[in-house]
Amino acid sequence: MANRNPNSECMICAKGFYCPPSRKAQGCGKYCSRQCMGTAKRGKRDPNLTYRAPKGNTPWNKGKGRRDATCGHCGTPISVLDSQGTKFCSKECAYMSFRLTDEQVVTNKYNNYAVLHARIRERYGAPSRCENCGDTTSTKFEWANISGEYHTLDRSDWARLCCQCHRRYDFGVKNRIELSLA
Repeated sequence: MANRNPNSECMICAKGFYCPPSRKAQGCGKYCSRQCMGTAKRGKRDPNLTYRAPKGNTPWNKGKGRRDATCGHCGTPISVLDSQGTKFCSKECAYMSFRLTDEQVVTNKYNNYAVLHARIRERYGAPSRCENCGDTTSTKFEWANISGEYHTLDRSDWARLCCQCHRRYDFGVKNRIELSLA
């Protein structure tokens, strides 16, 4: 930016500075810096401004008191605002409230093949050994449903298999693989 000749004088430090004519027409150009402007305005308040809510206005939460309620999952007594609906005492209760029951998972009420497998993994752990070939070096092991009906969470209807044995078992070779469940 080209150096301009000073056309204004700071009201605080009396230093000359340049202010564009358009800004001077708007009433600017009184201070040379933000520091000088802050010094000038420090401690001054406009008497026309009100810093409190005018009389007659009601606060947004006036009359919205608290009420006693119970947790939506475990029934523990809690206190909530009147405007709130079902609330929970903890994040765990909120999570458990929206979680499918074992009965809903087993009946496939929500077409939840993945949820059923996740529940099996949660209940019996992640497989680490194939029950068919005995492999423990594979990078991935899976739970396979033996009956193929996916209607139970019972351990006797599930087998831990490596991916290769699981694919062979699921894709039409079930008669040739004899699972030796231990």
